Amino acid sequence: MFFVGSVETGERIAALRKAKEWSQSELGEKIGLTQASVSEIERGVKRGSVESLESIADALDTDIGYLLTGRESNQ
Repeated sequence: MFFVGSVETGERIAALRKAKEWSQSELGEKIGLTQASVSEIERGVKRGSVESLESIADALDTDIGYLLTGRESNQ
């Protein structure tokens, strides 16, 4: 399994989650992760798998490229 992410990725996830007014638990329920796992990813303590970051991106209405780089898609 390949793991990706960084503190910056976690900060972007947290900002998008908060913009939707979701708790970490609510995001976790939508993507099949625990609140603790979402917290660790947001803090950069734990890196998410490509699959989990894709699920997070889908739930937050963005793409994985934005989560990883902070740059909007050109599409």
